[in-house]
Amino acid sequence: MSVVGEAAAAAAAVRVSIRPFRADDDASVRALFWATLAGGSAAPFDRSHEVMRAYEHLCLDWYLTTGARWASVVVDDDDHAVGYALVCCDERSARRAVVTGSARFVAAACGAVVRGRLDPAMRTFVRLRFRDAAALARSGRHDVPSAHAHLNLTGAARNTSAVLAVRARIDEVVLDAGHGGWSGEINTRHGRRAGALGRSGFEVVGREPNHTLGWLAGEPVDRLTVVRRLR
Repeated sequence: MSVVGEAAAAAAAVRVSIRPFRADDDASVRALFWATLAGGSAAPFDRSHEVMRAYEHLCLDWYLTTGARWASVVVDDDDHAVGYALVCCDERSARRAVVTGSARFVAAACGAVVRGRLDPAMRTFVRLRFRDAAALARSGRHDVPSAHAHLNLTGAARNTSAVLAVRARIDEVVLDAGHGGWSGEINTRHGRRAGALGRSGFEVVGREPNHTLGWLAGEPVDRLTVVRRLR
């Protein structure tokens, strides 16, 4: 079965559909990002705070502007967004945006600390984000394809069929852009075996603790770097 056929069959099994991102999906994708940040429960932050806005811009802005042509949204029967796949097929452009966004996030966080505008939860979040960023920098870059994707689904849509459907859509987008594979990150309970990922066509090439999501989820969480090779 083609990747397009696989996506359609899997999506039909869970009564969701996958379509290209549209400009009017922007607010829904951002809301889903925050709603699922804490492992399926709402993150305990004020999204309007300047530090949280800077973090949101860092994580999402490039994918919803320059990279929007590769993005997809998972919707239910009423066309409500229940997930998304943000895909990067231009690593150089995305890296420039990360450098700029990271500088803005650091500046916003430092400014808020100086002005006493961080509550205890946000102070912990910022500290752990910096800790995780430093750990990733020390661990070095894994040998992965230049294309990558961020997949997120709400609890109701977070099941094997939906994941396979979105995976097939990402495959299609990446192949159409001329890439032979893609990488991603999956957060999972600490120590959980990754055999299911291998059976789903992914190779786990890295595992590091995700201190930020572990704190938000209330239990240790590992960040798995995975690769899917298409040719």
